[in-house]
Amino acid sequence: MSMEFWAAYVATIFVASIIPGPSMLLALAHGVRYGARRTIFTGLGNTVASMLQAVAALAGLGMLLLASSSLFLFVKLAGAVYLVWLGVGILRNPECFRAEEVCAGDGLSCGSMFMQGFFVAAGNPKAVIFFTALFPQFMTAESAGLTGAAAMVGVLGVVAFVCMMVYALGGGRLALLLRRPRVARWFGRGVGASFVGAGAAVAASNR
Repeated sequence: MSMEFWAAYVATIFVASIIPGPSMLLALAHGVRYGARRTIFTGLGNTVASMLQAVAALAGLGMLLLASSSLFLFVKLAGAVYLVWLGVGILRNPECFRAEEVCAGDGLSCGSMFMQGFFVAAGNPKAVIFFTALFPQFMTAESAGLTGAAAMVGVLGVVAFVCMMVYALGGGRLALLLRRPRVARWFGRGVGASFVGAGAAVAASNR
């Protein structure tokens, strides 16, 4: 596959991934609270879920989700409930982003951060449908084979991880501004409300 092919593919994936959404908000929030280094685990969880969704799209699950309204609704509502649950948890403790809390080591383990990143990404069935629509645009005689498909999924994973870390690094820098309890409290409320809003929007959205 040519350099032009990969340039167009990477650019498309990057633009789709870097747009603010629940996964990027989670990376920002974890970057603020735990720092960019620990948020690597959140990024890895998100990346694994994204790659599995890409594989599912290539395997035809995207067409099944389009055809089965019940399956699509189940996955969508499960993802929405999880986002609302995360948001409510933050709203109950909005000062969790305060610098002192981070230094105290209070919060999630690396494994829990991985699972949060995974479930936030996996709870979005539209990602599978997006990949189902995306991949045919880049299918050629070379990319249609197993090796080509594996390369496309692998590159997608790398780009998704890089985008997560961009937000995580931004969150790490933002943490310097959250030393004041009042500022941290309002930031936490904003993040919590954003998760609840995202969950509500996912639940209310059409296909």
